[in-house]
Amino acid sequence: MSNADGAAWITSAAVVSTLALLFTIASFWWLNARQGKLKSFEPHSFAGSITPQSTSIRLPIVFFNTGPKPIVVQNMRLAFPEDPGVTFALPWRNSRKQFRPATDDFKDFPAVFSVTGRAVVEVFADFGAPFASAAPELRDQKVRLEVKLGHKLPDSR
Repeated sequence: MSNADGAAWITSAAVVSTLALLFTIASFWWLNARQGKLKSFEPHSFAGSITPQSTSIRLPIVFFNTGPKPIVVQNMRLAFPEDPGVTFALPWRNSRKQFRPATDDFKDFPAVFSVTGRAVVEVFADFGAPFASAAPELRDQKVRLEVKLGHKLPDSR
């Protein structure tokens, strides 16, 4: 074996071991340390009421966290981007334990919740305003769910 053959063998071993180390680090980051995205899906039903005193819309919302790290949901609101009659987003007023309105259902204040890594969370959220002038027009509507996430906030230190 010549000296050139030995140097080529050491160089190829160094390349293979370096690639193996890089693959291990990248795999660890992908499986355990990366921040995923919060996905939601279009609901197929809703409940709502419009009275002279208030407007209320209840949606079954499903959140899916695509990454391994938990994502904190701090607040939500419902916007009507194509309805000129609603000029502001309806705030999240409370959560319910079920979608169907019933007498044994309870209101729970909107509270921060987390979606653990690669998990699904279902929320029955009520959005509304304390006056009827915020009511959307009675027609097919496109709505936008706006969510304030904990990891997207500026550092408060």
